[in-house]
Amino acid sequence: MTLFAAGGLAYFAGRRLQCYLNPKAFGAVAFAALGAWVVIILGNQLVTEQYLYGYDDRLYLACPKILLLMIVSCPFLLLHFQQNKLDSIIGEMSYPMYISHIFVAGIASRLFFVAGIASRSKVHEWPFFNVCYVLVTLAFSALLVFVVILPVDRLRSRLGARSP
Repeated sequence: MTLFAAGGLAYFAGRRLQCYLNPKAFGAVAFAALGAWVVIILGNQLVTEQYLYGYDDRLYLACPKILLLMIVSCPFLLLHFQQNKLDSIIGEMSYPMYISHIFVAGIASRLFFVAGIASRSKVHEWPFFNVCYVLVTLAFSALLVFVVILPVDRLRSRLGARSP
């Protein structure tokens, strides 16, 4: 709930900041924040050992420095990328990912075990399983968005737009 409320506050903070920064500076800060997030997420071993004392790569918000980066970067990222089509698609996929990731993990771990690729006790520790799990979750979420959610939204818009 706190992060949800922080996202709402980030929107209003970003609108206020837009008044004081020119668009190029605002965009530069947004891309710098995005770059910092890419380094933290993809290069977490380097970041962990050298810069972030007490960092837990399983729970980013356990580290105060990462939490501070999130607080500072959210207004810039939110407002700079709000008209971006890719950002919109990622936003549409967030809820389907949330509701399907446990289902996908259960199916994937059973398939890996049945196929003899991994033992049941170690299946979630195997890096290949994790990559497959993420890719299948993304694919399943995209399937939900493009086959179910967007067509239903279009139908709902058409039916709701009819005059009495």
